[in-house]
Amino acid sequence: GFPSDFPLLCDEDSSTTTTTNCGASLKMYLEEKGYVPEAVGAAVAYGVMEYAKDDGWNADGRLGEDGSSECTANCFPYRDTTRYDPSKGTCSVERRRRQPAGWCWEPLEETNGAGFFVKQEHVVPHVGPRATPRVVPREVVDNDLRLSSPLYDFDEEADLVLERTRDLDDAKKAAIEFFDSKVGITTAVITALAIKYGSALTHERLAWYLLGYTVTEHDAVIVAWKEKVRHSSVRPPTVVRDGPRRNEEVKTFGGPFEGVKVIKRKDWQPYKRVMPHAEYPSGTGCICICIEQLAAKALDFLFGPGTVANDTDAATLSVGVFVPQGSSTVEPGATPQNDILLFYPTLRDMRLACGESRLDGGMHFTHAVNDSYTLCDGIGPAVVDYAKLLVQNNTSSFP
Repeated sequence: GFPSDFPLLCDEDSSTTTTTNCGASLKMYLEEKGYVPEAVGAAVAYGVMEYAKDDGWNADGRLGEDGSSECTANCFPYRDTTRYDPSKGTCSVERRRRQPAGWCWEPLEETNGAGFFVKQEHVVPHVGPRATPRVVPREVVDNDLRLSSPLYDFDEEADLVLERTRDLDDAKKAAIEFFDSKVGITTAVITALAIKYGSALTHERLAWYLLGYTVTEHDAVIVAWKEKVRHSSVRPPTVVRDGPRRNEEVKTFGGPFEGVKVIKRKDWQPYKRVMPHAEYPSGTGCICICIEQLAAKALDFLFGPGTVANDTDAATLSVGVFVPQGSSTVEPGATPQNDILLFYPTLRDMRLACGESRLDGGMHFTHAVNDSYTLCDGIGPAVVDYAKLLVQNNTSSFP
């Protein structure tokens, strides 16, 4: 819990609470304590908790399904507050205008392999239209960061999906699994930074970079989710398995440990689990271009000319990921057959490989990745500008 003398003046039930006196009390508390770690940690934690009460994510589950009434019991964290209905997306407009290009997102069936089956629910559909971005203005998210309908030729896209998963090799499978973990991507970048800059990558510099990364991913997800629920585009498994050619035989990925074989389209599945949210645009694509642009600008600020590293090429970072033999979570023990090094000479190379992995795995159609780069272009640099203000735009404040 909080220290016994911590000033809990931000209680929403207190009639005397205001944002001003809450902040002032916290500042007085920190000054009295001399900004010791215990006090700073308590203040930061409390600030995060207060922010989460009304940031649109419904983290405590207190908002009801209509977004206005309060939940009275059994309140589930992050529950939808918009009564999301995929048939109200732009996909339904396309359905009426031209067949068969109007498929809307449908929940996929999943199983634990032991007789338990469940249909997906779209994860946090409310955060796109209702969550509060930290840096990108809400009006910009709503009015400027918008994509036109992808107008997929689903017959052509389904063929591409089957071809891509047919052509999987160990390196592609390893990349699909690696880029599926955003924590893994961040860890790989930090490792590359430590290798390149050594002791110059101080705890304070790393903390500042991670702050920027967290804010960037937060805002990127809000932007991507707003478009996901607006379009409510269908995922590849629905198109391939339920389309008019569902009984056709095709040579493609036959499932874990099965390799490439001839199967009916209705029995196909992607290499990696398809997450429970709409297809267009790619959230991973958004995050990956944000990581690229954030890192390039942040590294120039931290380690560029005139800094502790005085690196004239600070925005260039090579990232390598070692993948041990048999370490796959999809095909454990079998994939990859030998150790693999995924190597990306530049941040741009890593971003492009990140997006391509979503296509190779069969989780997305083509436009979802390419258009995500357009949608989230510029978020990373904007976050760096915000984070620089926290250190008075000067790296001399870092040890």
